[in-house]
Amino acid sequence: MLLTYTTLACVYFVYMGFGPLMLIAEHEDDAFWPYALPRSLVAFSEVLTVGMGFVIGSMTAWHWQLVLTAQTTLEHHSNSQVRLICAKKGEKFTNAYDFGVVGNLQNLFNIGRRGHYPWYTAFLPIRIPPIGNGKRFEKSGQGYVQHSLEKDDLV
Repeated sequence: MLLTYTTLACVYFVYMGFGPLMLIAEHEDDAFWPYALPRSLVAFSEVLTVGMGFVIGSMTAWHWQLVLTAQTTLEHHSNSQVRLICAKKGEKFTNAYDFGVVGNLQNLFNIGRRGHYPWYTAFLPIRIPPIGNGKRFEKSGQGYVQHSLEKDDLV
C-alpha cells in the first residue's frame, strides 16, 4: 500500500502544482509571483515529481499485477516458462494459488470469507497479519500439476 499511497501523492502534487508551473511558463521574470518559494524550486519540484511518479507508478502497477495473480516475482518468471511449455502442448496453465482477482485481494487484506477483518480495513494504514502462518498457503484447487512436465521440456 505504501507504493500506492506514494503514487497517489505524486499525482496530487503534480495536479496541485500545475497552476504555479503554468504561471512560470507564461510570465516574465519581473512579473508578480504570489508564492513564497522561488520559481526555479517550483519548476524543479514539478519535474522531479513527474519523474518519480512515473517510476513509482510503474513499480506500483507491477506489484498490483503480482498481487492480483497471486504470484511473487520469481513465481511469475517460472510460471511464464511453464505457461509457454503448456501452450506448445496445447494445455492451459493455471496458478495453484490463484483465487481470482477478488479472492486474491481478500487473501492479501485478510478480509472476506477466509479473513478475520471487515472490508474497510483494506483502506486503512494499519498492520493486519496475513492469512496463515507465512510458510504454508492455501491452494485454490485449480492449479496445473508441474511434475507432469518432462525434463526435456524444462531446458
